[in-house]
Amino acid sequence: MTGFVYVILNPDNGRVKIGHSIDVQGRVQTLRNQTGAELQLLIAEPSADAYASEQAVHLALLEHRRHGEWFSLDPKQLQDLGTLVREKAAHPPTRQKPEATPGPLKRQLAEQLARLLDERGQPLAQTARDLGYSRQRLHQLKSGDRTAAPEAIEEAIGRLGYQVAEIRLERSA
Repeated sequence: MTGFVYVILNPDNGRVKIGHSIDVQGRVQTLRNQTGAELQLLIAEPSADAYASEQAVHLALLEHRRHGEWFSLDPKQLQDLGTLVREKAAHPPTRQKPEATPGPLKRQLAEQLARLLDERGQPLAQTARDLGYSRQRLHQLKSGDRTAAPEAIEEAIGRLGYQVAEIRLERSA
């Protein structure tokens, strides 16, 4: 998606939100209305694939994620953030195009992910934070939501420390 990777500062708590949008000013205003805070737009870098660029920045800062797309950074990290965002926005990682995958495979992967998550016995929000996902995204993956490509579900299984070795499909009658 063409758009912008943005960084917004919440001066009330010092956290920054790293996201992507086509309409950055509109996004800032929406967030101001939602939070009641006087948020400050720090960075808005154009990108040929703003989503992929945003995800690359999130991955680089994974250990500093606090909630969803909000991060706590020390002053040095905050200073270096502009360089990181510009680099990722200018050179977004290549996303593989998902191949047509039969529904049963995706369903089986999602069922396995749901089983593994249940076995952890933790609240979904906690597991999501541990794995670097938002709670909403992890729910999408475990339910096999239309936004969840089989490869993304398999990646979540990998983040739990498992590898998909074999999936058997049986012909239905």
